[in-house]
Amino acid sequence: MFSALKYKGYPLYKYARNGVEIPRKARKITVYYIKLLYFKKDELEIEIHSSKGTYIRTIVNDLGEILGCGAHITQLRRIGFANYLYHQMITLDELNELVKQAQKKKLPNETFLDSLLMPMDTAIRHLPKINIDEKLVKLICNGIKIKLPEEEISAQGFVRIITKETKIFIGVAMIDKSGTVIPKRLISS
Repeated sequence: MFSALKYKGYPLYKYARNGVEIPRKARKITVYYIKLLYFKKDELEIEIHSSKGTYIRTIVNDLGEILGCGAHITQLRRIGFANYLYHQMITLDELNELVKQAQKKKLPNETFLDSLLMPMDTAIRHLPKINIDEKLVKLICNGIKIKLPEEEISAQGFVRIITKETKIFIGVAMIDKSGTVIPKRLISS
């Protein structure tokens, strides 16, 4: 009930906070593994690798019901998401500390923060990339479909568009069977 899933246009947590219980359908998820990391008396620490849409609080609640003792979460921490791993993440406190360091040294915030940024296309690294000549990039950026020469067609479906000369990510396109590159989502330059 305390999820952001919507019912009649409102997130379930709003109903829950007003004491209203909404019937919910079970959703299929995948739990790849549950690893026991720590167990002492009535506390345990587990690591769960699951599919998207999994509510860890629900799993913990269900485990408590199955064991007949009840259960709740005292701490929940995401250690990875898609291609982003825990060691690449920083906490809000760490981010605020970097801003304070920049202010203390009277430097622009980006002096300390830019090094934390990852390339824009990291979220879609699973998509094949195509390198496009600069003159064709201008057409794509104006939403114009282009036809690739047959020898340059390395993939079909969704692809990342990279400029050939400068190696800059400019967006996502769809390549159809005929080799036509159809711009879908472009990054404003």
